[in-house]
Amino acid sequence: MTLNRKGRVAGIWLNVAQIMIDNLPDAYILAASKNLDSICPPEEQEKLGLGKKALQCLMHISSSMPLTGKEYEEFLKLKIHNGTYDMKEKVEIEPLSQSMRRVSTQFKIPSIMAPGTYKIQLLCFKQGKLENQRETELKIERIGMPRLMISLAYKYAALYGLLAILVAMAVGILMDVIFNSVPGSGH
Repeated sequence: MTLNRKGRVAGIWLNVAQIMIDNLPDAYILAASKNLDSICPPEEQEKLGLGKKALQCLMHISSSMPLTGKEYEEFLKLKIHNGTYDMKEKVEIEPLSQSMRRVSTQFKIPSIMAPGTYKIQLLCFKQGKLENQRETELKIERIGMPRLMISLAYKYAALYGLLAILVAMAVGILMDVIFNSVPGSGH
């Protein structure tokens, strides 16, 4: 991901540098049954890539200007705000028998998440040690109108541009008709 650093130049806010952030996942949603520190020790979290500190250790930042040290926190705020990073989801554990438990969670998939295949992991800890691990994939793809519009934009760019102009004109004409038919809107 490439971000722009803003700064004042002659009293005007401008982009003064680019910051490149590498080695972090596009999306990171963590759900736990309780506080992560009470489930497993920090060294295990780091080894498995769990939580904020582990992500920070994975991250590589580079910039054409000296770094301020606040880049990770600002990046994290941005990702949490757009919904692609979430570390507050809860896991529900329901006993079924002496040896079996049902584990479930729900989380929102933000519309900003890019189509692709995402890895989902279930890690089970007992007394701070990883006891069981399962992994599956979640495939996200566009369907319906978004899929059609993106297909048009990439495969038939001229047709897409023409349709965009026609839609803009139709909306403009519709707004003119609506607002000119309201009494007292006068011209």
